Amino acid sequence: MTSPSEFDGIDDYIQVPWNESLDLGAGDFTWSARIRYSDTTGTHSILWAYQVGSGAPQIWLRAEPANNRLIAIMGTGNGTPTVTTAQAYNDGQWHDVVLRRTAGQVTLSVDGQATSVADPGGSVTEGKQFAIDGIDVGQRLDGAQRFHGSISDVRIYDRAVPDDRLATARSGLRLWLPLDRIDTKDQG
Repeated sequence: MTSPSEFDGIDDYIQVPWNESLDLGAGDFTWSARIRYSDTTGTHSILWAYQVGSGAPQIWLRAEPANNRLIAIMGTGNGTPTVTTAQAYNDGQWHDVVLRRTAGQVTLSVDGQATSVADPGGSVTEGKQFAIDGIDVGQRLDGAQRFHGSISDVRIYDRAVPDDRLATARSGLRLWLPLDRIDTKDQG
């Protein structure tokens, strides 16, 4: 990586291995990240969790600039709601992206502008005892759809967190990747 938040679209990504603290199950959750990119073609994964494949329990968020949108999918055994934005946000500026599950809705918001669809209920990690991956930032779990641009301040909560509390909320925080520095350890 050029810097902690820069993804080259070729081989940059972050893998967070599976552990029980990342199991969001059938409950409310909030995913948030800041993104910046300017591509006009391709499919660029921002965050992808748990599994890959039609009908598999999973959550993912990606940019599809050729289709002029960001898209999020939440797969459960009860359905696969899809929520999209009306623009790609590929203007080279920073944007706050939030995917939230609460009160019977799955909501995708960018810079406070939200779109919602009905939540069918069910677990996003059902069947984890058979095959489950962790969370990837900047690519799909199988290594495809690499992101080209910047991603920072990735947060995953096991509850619904209002937009105005994202920067300060600690209750229910399961994962926080500030992506503001690279720490190295002496391997000697």
